[in-house]
Amino acid sequence: MTEKDLTENLAALLIFIESHIAREIPDRDTFNPYGILLKREKNALQMVFLETTDDSDSVLKGRPAPQMARRIEDMIHSHRTNPSVESAALVMDAHLRATEGGDESEAVIVWLDDRGRQSVRVILSYELKGGKFCVTSRTIEARHPFFLPPNET
Repeated sequence: MTEKDLTENLAALLIFIESHIAREIPDRDTFNPYGILLKREKNALQMVFLETTDDSDSVLKGRPAPQMARRIEDMIHSHRTNPSVESAALVMDAHLRATEGGDESEAVIVWLDDRGRQSVRVILSYELKGGKFCVTSRTIEARHPFFLPPNET
C-alpha cells in the first residue's frame, strides 16, 4: 500500500504529521506521543490535538511514552460515538529492531483511522543526516478499525 491508496483525510493527516516530526526530531531528538482528531464542524474540518503529560514519577519502571500513548488512545476512544469526528491519529516515536536482529532503527509509528473507510498503521523509518530529518522507508499496512467504528445510519 502507498500514500496514493490512502483516503483524502488520512493522506492529509500523514502529510501534516511528517511535516511536524521533521521539525521536532532534529531539534529535540524525539517527541512525546500525541493524537489528532479531525472533526467536521459545519462545512469545515477542525484539527484537535490530544496530548498528555509525562508523569514519570508515577509510571511503572520509568517508561512514560507507552503510558502516555495509552492515555491518548483512551482520549480518542472517548470520541468513538461522536459522529462529527471523521478521522483520528496516534503518533509515537519508536526504536525498532528487525526480527532477525541487528541494530535498532529510529522510526515513527502512526495509527490512522478514517471512520468506516480506512484504517492503517504507518511506519516511518528515518535518519538524521546533517541535522535534517530524512525518511528512509515508509511502510503502510491496512488494519481493522481500531479507534472509530463506522457511523450507524
